Amino acid sequence: MIGVNALFADIADPGDPVLDPTRDLEDRLAEVRARAAAGTSGRAGGWTGSPTASAPGSAC
Repeated sequence: MIGVNALFADIADPGDPVLDPTRDLEDRLAEVRARAAAGTSGRAGGWTGSPTASAPGSAC
C-alpha cells in the first residue's frame, strides 16, 4: 500500500487540483477514480498505472 499523497503525486502534474490539500479528500479520490475509469491520469504523459495492469476496458 502507498499513502494517498504518494498516489496523488504519482498520477498528477504540479498544479493539478487533485494535489490541492484544501479540496475535500473524497472529491479528489472521486476525480482519481474517474480518470482511471477513463484511462487517463491528468498527467501530460497519460496514465501511469502499473505496467503489468490491463488497460481500462481490455479483455485481460
